[in-house]
Amino acid sequence: MNQTVQFLFAATFVVSVMFAMVSDFSRLRIPNSVSIVLVAAFAAYALLGGVAHIWLHLMLAGGVFALLFGFFALGWLGAGDVKFLSALMLWAGPGQGVSFIVLFAVFGGALAMSLLALRRALPYYPILSELPVLSKFSRWARNGLCPYGIPIGLAALCVAPAIFAIH
Repeated sequence: MNQTVQFLFAATFVVSVMFAMVSDFSRLRIPNSVSIVLVAAFAAYALLGGVAHIWLHLMLAGGVFALLFGFFALGWLGAGDVKFLSALMLWAGPGQGVSFIVLFAVFGGALAMSLLALRRALPYYPILSELPVLSKFSRWARNGLCPYGIPIGLAALCVAPAIFAIH
């Protein structure tokens, strides 16, 4: 695969991830179209020879989807988060999958802990919710919401250079 085609796939990946992050931040929703674009782009990328062992990528993404569906059933993750993370796991595959999941866990844990700390602080410092920079976070904290699309996307952007490294 030539470098121009490789760049187009990388750009599609990055733009899709950024769109999902912005959407989750602004509307607490990751559109299905993002996951569909990521899966379709992966299929094309794999068919053009960008992936060595496609079955390993498919099995890993399927396993992650099955596990995360259980998390969705328990109310721990939203449906958009499950689809988004599973589509990104297709890209990460066995080569970057562990790094991707560890980074997501760190970033997601930091966001969740920050929101929990803010939730506990709001009754004592109500002015925090009036600060423009914290108003949205305060609303999420009060309502027990956590937009995991943001840390999922950050983790994906961190491993993207390794996914698209030209060998």
